[in-house]
Amino acid sequence: MIRRRGAVVRADTLDVHGYDRGAQLAAGRPSTLSIDTDIPGVFEVELRWSGLVLTRLHVSP
Repeated sequence: MIRRRGAVVRADTLDVHGYDRGAQLAAGRPSTLSIDTDIPGVFEVELRWSGLVLTRLHVSP
């Protein structure tokens, strides 16, 4: 399981590709997203509207 917490300057949506999970992010307010990481592979984590790739999630079997 991973848990990520953060905040953004402008409202956006956090997307975790491959897991079809995401979270609505409100400007200036902390948000937390928890995911059971049971699918192996490499997945981009990005802000949907800005298109910014924040990180790549590496999951091993």
